[in-house]
Amino acid sequence: MTIKYRIASRKEIPPHDIERMHVLRAQVFRNRLNWSVPVTAGQEADQYDTDAAHYMLMYDAADEICGCWRILPTTASYMLADTFQDLLHGTPAPRDPQVFELSRFAVATYGTRGFGFSNATRGAIEEIVRWSLRNAVGELVTVTTPAIERLLIHMGLDLHRYGPPCRVDNGTAVALRISISATTVGAVLGNYQRTA
Repeated sequence: MTIKYRIASRKEIPPHDIERMHVLRAQVFRNRLNWSVPVTAGQEADQYDTDAAHYMLMYDAADEICGCWRILPTTASYMLADTFQDLLHGTPAPRDPQVFELSRFAVATYGTRGFGFSNATRGAIEEIVRWSLRNAVGELVTVTTPAIERLLIHMGLDLHRYGPPCRVDNGTAVALRISISATTVGAVLGNYQRTA
């Protein structure tokens, strides 16, 4: 399946697409994963969905939103600093214009199943790395599961834990720092050439 990716600020995305994204998040996080997240009128949103947010939206061939990812500056309020401080294990939360947080990743269509990431997810990671390079982002932080951490390591990303996993909601989570280094860029994009 062909997926189109778009990364833009909340203010730049049409309201209808914002609504469809929040509906998808409700379907994934509440209905499929059974997370205890608030859902109102069939949409999942939280206090971090502000004008400071950027989003990756993934569109299928019918132009339906089939995936999303939230990208937050660490200079404003964000989840790792303000909700999941325990996962930092005493390390100060980043507050840096070159560090962004990835959160609320959801995919409705997984494509080819099997060990590792789907093509749609790999494509999303590639787009995030490209966006990071274009925007002088040096590091990404995220809260994820140890299983996803292992897959990111298998992909070859340059990442480090803040500390051991902790129990969060109905699962286990770990906080990661992902460096947009030559190692990450090479693993994800191969011989990608940065353009001016």
